[in-house]
Amino acid sequence: GYLQEGISLAEQLLRQSNLTPAQRETFLHRRADAIFTMYRNEPEKYFKEIMDSSSVAVNFNSRSPRNAGAWLRMGYVNLKSGNAYEAEAYFTLLRQQFPKDETVPLSYYYMGDYQYEQGNLNDAALQFMYVVQEFPDSRYSRDAALGLTRTFYRQGLYDKAYEVIDYVEKRWPRYYLDYTPVLSLLGDTAYRARQSDRAREAYWRYYNLNPDSTDADTILTRLGDIYFTQKYRNAAVHVYEEAVRRFPDKNGGIIAMMRLAENSINDTPTLARMFRVFKQPYNLPPAEAYRKLLKDF
Repeated sequence: GYLQEGISLAEQLLRQSNLTPAQRETFLHRRADAIFTMYRNEPEKYFKEIMDSSSVAVNFNSRSPRNAGAWLRMGYVNLKSGNAYEAEAYFTLLRQQFPKDETVPLSYYYMGDYQYEQGNLNDAALQFMYVVQEFPDSRYSRDAALGLTRTFYRQGLYDKAYEVIDYVEKRWPRYYLDYTPVLSLLGDTAYRARQSDRAREAYWRYYNLNPDSTDADTILTRLGDIYFTQKYRNAAVHVYEEAVRRFPDKNGGIIAMMRLAENSINDTPTLARMFRVFKQPYNLPPAEAYRKLLKDF
């Protein structure tokens, strides 16, 4: 883990004239990998350092199996720097020269993630789906399935998204212990796919594991909505009140306050609907909630 020290030692060794070709190849790739690891969060800033070190390593022995990792690194850095065509060229070299290498599915995942961030959701879905279908036993298949779930969800294809996240949850049932946000994603997807019981279970598990997460306010209010639509009004009120108590200044708490004031869920209100709402008796009059919202927010 001492990357700078490792790079310095590798460079000292590479200056020696008595290295065997195998040793020189090893140290070139170790140095390139360490440079990439050290700068991978700032690929644009250190683009030249990463690319130069990997190019030198690749050119030393064009048939080395270590080149698979170098092609992947070079493709990744180009993607993060906005050079999608160059990245695809490096990924193609990886796939052509090392079709059985374990990094091949990762190249498709990287491209899918890039397309997702660019808003090219159809292209992203194709990349993620290819990993899930063609490399089901790869260690990257799970991440690709999550990427596919998010892509379908963002496209509004909630039933498809639910099918994929259900597959993830059943194949890797303890994944949430390592990555708890998968429960939030499962809850969101199940809720949109009208699988209310499954959504409620996932949301509660997520909230109990992460009561102070950044989206805990939204999770509580969504749980209240589920109880409300399932006609468990007392449970809904209890959860809404907890959201207001814990998160009075966050979106979830504000929405929960609106739910309590209006005694209903009105995310897409109409004038006729709201006239009926205002005729109901309330513990907290809607006008009081609206004045607070106007004053404080």
